[in-house]
Amino acid sequence: MEVIILSSLLLAGIVLLLVELFLLPGTSIAGIGSALSFGGGIYYAFAVYGVPVGVAVIIISVVVAAFAIYKFMKSKTLDTISLHTTIEGKNNPLEGISVSVGDTGVAVSRLAPMGKVRINGNTIEVKVVSDMIDTGEQVKVTEISTSGIVVERNT
Repeated sequence: MEVIILSSLLLAGIVLLLVELFLLPGTSIAGIGSALSFGGGIYYAFAVYGVPVGVAVIIISVVVAAFAIYKFMKSKTLDTISLHTTIEGKNNPLEGISVSVGDTGVAVSRLAPMGKVRINGNTIEVKVVSDMIDTGEQVKVTEISTSGIVVERNT
C-alpha cells in the first residue's frame, strides 16, 4: 500500500509539473500542487522507508521529471498548442508624412523627452535629447530613423 501512495504522489507531481509548465504557466494551483505532491512523496519515502530510499526517491524524481519534460517537448502534443504564425507587417509611423532633417515646427505638447509636434501640417510624436521643450516653442528636426524623429529647440 505504501508503494501505491508514494507512486501516486510522485506521478501527480510530474503531471502537475507538466501542466504548470506547458498549459498554465505562472505560479498557479498546478505549480503549488506539483510542489506539494513532490514534497509529500519525498517526505513519505523518508518517513516510511528511511534515508537511503528517501534519497533514491529524490534522485529518481528529478531524473523522471526531467525526462518527462524532455519527452513532452519533443512530442507532437506541444506542436498542437503552439502558435505557428509569423508577423509579416512592419510599423512605420512616418508612412505618408513628409519630414526631413532641418524642417521646423511647433511643440504641441511638452517634450520631456517625448511629446508631439506639428511639422509641415502633420502632428507627430518626437523625442528631444537635450533639455525639455515647452508647448508652443519652435523645434527643428535633427535626426530621422526607424525608431523615430529627434528634435531640438530651434534657436
